[in-house]
Amino acid sequence: ISLIEFTSLRRDINANTLIPEYLETAIVSKLYSKQKLAYFSPAQIKAISKFPQERMSDLDEFSIDGFIICYNVDPTFQFIEAQDYFLANALKKIEKLKKPVAIVATKCDKIINRTDISSHIIEKMSKKENFNLTAPIIETSAVYNVNIAFAFQSLYSLIDTKNKNFKAMNFQDAYNITEVQNGKLIEEFSNMIIESTDPLSRFSLMTLYKKNNNFDKIIKLIEIIGIEGARDVYTESKKQKILKLKDRMLQYCLSKFETCISSVFKNYLDIEALKEFPIDFIDYFKAKNIFNDWFEVI
Repeated sequence: ISLIEFTSLRRDINANTLIPEYLETAIVSKLYSKQKLAYFSPAQIKAISKFPQERMSDLDEFSIDGFIICYNVDPTFQFIEAQDYFLANALKKIEKLKKPVAIVATKCDKIINRTDISSHIIEKMSKKENFNLTAPIIETSAVYNVNIAFAFQSLYSLIDTKNKNFKAMNFQDAYNITEVQNGKLIEEFSNMIIESTDPLSRFSLMTLYKKNNNFDKIIKLIEIIGIEGARDVYTESKKQKILKLKDRMLQYCLSKFETCISSVFKNYLDIEALKEFPIDFIDYFKAKNIFNDWFEVI
């Protein structure tokens, strides 16, 4: 599946008056655009220097297999009216091309009532644009990585005539499942850091990344919560690792201290003879069941 840049709504002082004309032109021309491949985030391209940035015009042959149209459901979106107009007209043009299309409802996390997002879009298209929307709607959230991969799987299922068995899940149900799966993955990643036997002096996210047995886990985590999120999990888990090491060190020192005490004091009378001996020590010995026979009369 190849992706092309379809169109974009640019913020402009004349945007409100230019949008209808711009959309109509874009709907007609951009379906056949061969200018460039589309990317979700320019920041990703900057971060990864070897990211492929091929031009469509450099390709010997380019055929459009299908379309994904993003539809922003954020109530604060500035171009709601223009977006409705665009969606209806784009779908009409695509229908004439007889190409499969999936509608991706974005920013579903911004909606309060998350159980009827798709039906609301269908109702809007019917009432406002007099258009019967039959294309599948995938409810997504990039922030929470909900249904993102499924959007592409859905389009693939529409393109592949042998594979049409897919069912879109509403955002709230998909969100709940994703949260459980993400929680398990984060917990597994955190435990991997805490239980690592690598020396703390040479311990870093990069050393974990370079280990073959950790590579897939870290990549999957980054895909879900992003590189910054992975760093946050790593930082917090490393703190827990350090606390665990401190506790081990404390337990070791206490065990040596107990050995030392037993060699110095013969019985509890020797301990009580110390005028400034902290009573907490006796309580500690009692709690640890150390020298039980010493404290039988206390």
